[in-house]
Amino acid sequence: MLDKRTALVLMSINKMCSNGSFQVIEVEDLIASMPKKYMADINLITQSINALERNGYIEVKYHDKNVFCLCPLPKGRFEFENIVEGVEKKKKIYLWAGVISFGVVVLLILCSFLGALLFDVIRG
Repeated sequence: MLDKRTALVLMSINKMCSNGSFQVIEVEDLIASMPKKYMADINLITQSINALERNGYIEVKYHDKNVFCLCPLPKGRFEFENIVEGVEKKKKIYLWAGVISFGVVVLLILCSFLGALLFDVIRG
């Protein structure tokens, strides 16, 4: 299981290596792809890439201080697809929750209106 920062690095790598082959990726590009709240720096990126390589998510052909030549492995692609699928599933759930909530509010307003109308008819 990946922590959030490492998962975000893996997502960025998969997006940058969309054709599945080795790509030369600058560390600055990976830093720029991270949300500001994680305060990504060269050390965080390097640690995440090392962890991803050690766990079989990516293969690193070579690297220096500012550049990595790497490619995602099938395990990394699978994890990426699961993350994307999970995000899409959450979006659908939130959309349906919003639609249902809106429907309930409209129904309550309609019932209140009909109740008031019925009360006026009965009172006469």
